[in-house]
Amino acid sequence: AEIKKKARGFPILHNTQFVPLQRNSHKMMNLVSNWKNVNKVVGAGIRRVAASIDNVGAEISGSLTYDQVQFPTHTRLATFEGKAPKVGYQAWVAPNASVIGQVTMGDRSTVWYGAVVRGDVQSIKIGQMSTIGDRSTIIGAAPKRDNIDEFPRRVPLPPNPLNAGHPVVIGDHVIVGQGVVLSGCEIKSQAKVEAGARVLDGAVINSHSIVTAGSLVTSGQNIPSGEMWTGVPARFVRKLKEEEIESIKIDAKEQYDLAFKHLLEDHRDIEEQAEAFHQRFETFSEDEPVNVNTGTASGDDSKRP
Repeated sequence: AEIKKKARGFPILHNTQFVPLQRNSHKMMNLVSNWKNVNKVVGAGIRRVAASIDNVGAEISGSLTYDQVQFPTHTRLATFEGKAPKVGYQAWVAPNASVIGQVTMGDRSTVWYGAVVRGDVQSIKIGQMSTIGDRSTIIGAAPKRDNIDEFPRRVPLPPNPLNAGHPVVIGDHVIVGQGVVLSGCEIKSQAKVEAGARVLDGAVINSHSIVTAGSLVTSGQNIPSGEMWTGVPARFVRKLKEEEIESIKIDAKEQYDLAFKHLLEDHRDIEEQAEAFHQRFETFSEDEPVNVNTGTASGDDSKRP
C-alpha cells in the first residue's frame, strides 16, 4: 500500500516541481520576442531619421550635392574558356543583358534587357537584324548519354540523334519575343517566336513561320515554312497570308530602329558619366592629392564639385 501511495505521489511531486519552470520559460520567450520587436522598431526609426537628414542636406546644398558617377558593374559580354562573343556592326546588347562564350551576333542584331545568351556548352549564332526579346534565354543543348540497357544486347541500339547535342542557329530578320526559351534549336530567317514560347532541343522552325505566344515546340519537331503553330505541344493552325509573312521582316526592322535609339542613349550615358568623372579632377590643382574613389581632395571635402 505504501509503495502504491509513493507511486501515485511521484508524478504529482514531479509536476508541481516543474510548473514554475514552465511559467518562467514562457516569460523568457515573451521577453525575447518583445526584444526582437523593439529592435525592428528602433532600426526602422533610425533609418527613417537618417533618410530625412539626407533629404534635408540635399535641399540645403542644392546643385552642389555629391555627384556620384557609377559605371555599370554588369558585364554584357563575358568570355568562357577562352571563347569571347563576336558582335557585328551596330549590334546592341542591353546594359543588363548577358552574352557569354561562343556567341556570334550579326550586324544590327539586338539583345534586349534581361536576356541571356549563353554559349558555353554549344555555339550560338544570331543573324543580321534579328532581335532577342526581354528576359529571353538562349542556350545550346549539351550532348547526352544514350540510355543504357539493364542487360547488354548483341546488337546495340542506334544512338538517339536528339542526344547528340545541338547548337543554336538563328537566321536573319528573326523576331524572338519576350520571355522565350530557345534550347539547341534552329530558327531560320524571317520567322517569329512570340512571347513566352519554348523551343526545345533539335527542333527546327523554318522560314516565314510563326509560333504563337506560350506554345511549346517539343524536341525534334519540324515546323514547315509559311505556317502558324500554337499550343502545348504546338500544332498546326493555318497557312500564313502573304501580308503576315511580309510583316515579320517589317517588324524586325522596326525593332532595330527602336533598339538603335536605346543604343544612342546607352552610349550617351557612358560618355556623360566619363566626362563627369574627369571633371572632378579638373577642379583641383596639380600638386593637391586627390582621392580617386571619391574625386575629392584628400582630407578636404569642401572642394568637392
